[in-house]
Amino acid sequence: MAKFEYRSESPFWYFLAHRAVDQANRTLPAVLDNLNKRSKVLRLPIVYEIPHALAWAVACQLYNVTQPKSDTLGKMGFGVMLSAFDRVLSPKCFARICFDRVLGKIAAPAFPGRSREDSVADTFLANGKTVGEEVMDSQWPTILEVCLSDDIMLSLGRDACRPSGDLWDSTITEYSRRRPCGFRRMFADPNKWFFD
Repeated sequence: MAKFEYRSESPFWYFLAHRAVDQANRTLPAVLDNLNKRSKVLRLPIVYEIPHALAWAVACQLYNVTQPKSDTLGKMGFGVMLSAFDRVLSPKCFARICFDRVLGKIAAPAFPGRSREDSVADTFLANGKTVGEEVMDSQWPTILEVCLSDDIMLSLGRDACRPSGDLWDSTITEYSRRRPCGFRRMFADPNKWFFD
């Protein structure tokens, strides 16, 4: 695979993350609502709320959209990408933590035979939820098992982690159109040339 042209440009990754957040703000509320309805049907004391669940879903979407390009990034490009994502997602190092957890789930799936896509969805389902204070530590394994073994929850988790089909290509096109010269790219505020 040829090396990706913008792999070491932080503003590109910053722009990609912002676009993922914008798209998620439009599409994810319906998915989260369906997850919450399904949680009630399963009598699980969990909810998927904005901004917590949205942040986890966006991080998983960013993983899914960048994963096919990861062999072309190199160590420096990967670090630049995560640093830029961390500027959009909070708290600090959130994207790095999410990617670590996704990679952990892929390496050790929740259930035998899980695909990469299912493991990413498992990561979202396990981490994107908010749990009531009345839940005791001893209930965690049961809650997670029910959540991750339910086909409808898994399908909704996949939907939450699936980026818009054109996110990557449209971001490259738009970034290429707005991309300033090297000096301005290095020292100017990207918000000024992306979002004004």
